Amino acid sequence: MIAPPEFNVLPRLTVKPGLDVSLGKVSRALEQYFSEPSSLDALRTAIDELHRIHGVLQMLSLDGVIAYCGELEKLLQEFAAGLLQLTPLHQASIRRALFALTHYLDALAEGASNTALRLFNQYQEILQARGIESAFEVDLVCPELNVELQEPRSSCC
Repeated sequence: MIAPPEFNVLPRLTVKPGLDVSLGKVSRALEQYFSEPSSLDALRTAIDELHRIHGVLQMLSLDGVIAYCGELEKLLQEFAAGLLQLTPLHQASIRRALFALTHYLDALAEGASNTALRLFNQYQEILQARGIESAFEVDLVCPELNVELQEPRSSCC
C-alpha cells in the first residue's frame, strides 16, 4: 500500500493569520446581514471575503476544503440573488459551517491531517440549505489521479 504524500505544514502556517482575519470578516459581515437581512452590502462583503479564502485554499491544494468553501459561497450567493429567503435555520447552518471551516483550518495549522471528510456533516447541511437533497462524501475526497500506469502485458505468445 502506498502512503499518501506528506502535506507540508509550512505554507499552512504562513497563510493562517490572513485566513483568520478573512474568516473574522466573513463572520462579522454575516452577523450584520443576519441582524438586518436587507443589508446586501454586508452579504456581498462576506461573499467576496469567502471567495478570497477559496483562492488561498486553492494555492494550498486543499481540494476537499475548496469544495466545501465553494458550496458555502454558492449558498450565500443564492441569498444575494434572492433565490432563498433567510430563516433562523439557515442562519444556524451557516454559523455551524463557518465554525467548522475555522476549526478545520486551525487543526491543519496545528498539524492535523488533511482529511476533509471531517467536514462532511456540515457540507451536507450546506447542500440541504441550498435545496439539494443528496450529498456525497466523494465530493470532499479528491484522489490523486496523476499516477503513471504500467503498460498492459501482452497475452500473446
